[in-house]
Amino acid sequence: MKKLMLTIITCMIFMTAWAQKFTEKDLQGKWKLVTYSTVNASLDIATGKATVTETGKSLGSAMEPRIKADIEVYAENLKIAYLEIEGNNFMQVLFDIVKAGPFTIKDKDNYQVLDAKFDDGTKGLIAFTIKDEKLYLTYMGNGKTYIYERQN
Repeated sequence: MKKLMLTIITCMIFMTAWAQKFTEKDLQGKWKLVTYSTVNASLDIATGKATVTETGKSLGSAMEPRIKADIEVYAENLKIAYLEIEGNNFMQVLFDIVKAGPFTIKDKDNYQVLDAKFDDGTKGLIAFTIKDEKLYLTYMGNGKTYIYERQN
């Protein structure tokens, strides 16, 4: 039993040590938006089709068509959405909204975050990770997630 506990504790320590930390260099370049998600639905930008999340389903089956319709209206406009990162400068373009400004990478609540100061005077903490060649950005204040693929 002691050996099992020691093995589990050792694995946990090494798993934490092996958790990948991303740097500014990993974020560089232009990224195209492929998925937009809210707490209630996720939108595939290419197809324009939405999927209702478990949270959205908990609102009742009568709400599902409305949830889908509400997010699907953004699909066409989001086809031009992108993110561009040069050095420590961030520019996110979402049809009629542009968030741009410098950022620093920090650790917060077990996440890596971009601590950004935007040109419009606002600030943002954006949790991020890169998984399967995709960049995931989640705005910590509203829970919206943007998933990007790197453009060549």
